Amino acid sequence: MKLSCFFHVPFWMAVCVMLTTGRVNAAPADALHMEVQLIWATNETSTKHKPIDADFAKRLGKTYRWKNYYEISQQAVSIPNGAVNTIKMSDQCKLDVKYLGGDRVEIVLTGEGKPVSKHVEKLALDWPLVLSGNAKNETAWLVVIKKVAADKAAKSEKAK
Repeated sequence: MKLSCFFHVPFWMAVCVMLTTGRVNAAPADALHMEVQLIWATNETSTKHKPIDADFAKRLGKTYRWKNYYEISQQAVSIPNGAVNTIKMSDQCKLDVKYLGGDRVEIVLTGEGKPVSKHVEKLALDWPLVLSGNAKNETAWLVVIKKVAADKAAKSEKAK
């Protein structure tokens, strides 16, 4: 009869290990999930770059003056509350994003090694934050930050 009580110890140890391992690998519940996109805006056409979604290009065209918008890079990012992530969008462009909790972020945008801007913003689900700057030859670059739901972020991570 005493032997049966020892059976429970390894069982509960295994359960604790599985739960702990699952928690270490899972994204924190209070993490912010985002998709970040670097876009080149121009009036020229390019066959080297991927055009962005047509509906989003129309939305951008209502605010900006360019005819064509091309995706240079895109990343899915999860940032724990209070943490800062550096997101390299290209050799010339990077973001330092600090998750302040709730819907608030602090973003430091750096272009060509120099700070371009610093923002404290609220990110809303399904409403992108667009940061922009001038480029050569009457073109521009845009950094688009979209807050995404945790389940969509998990799908983006699995697709990588």
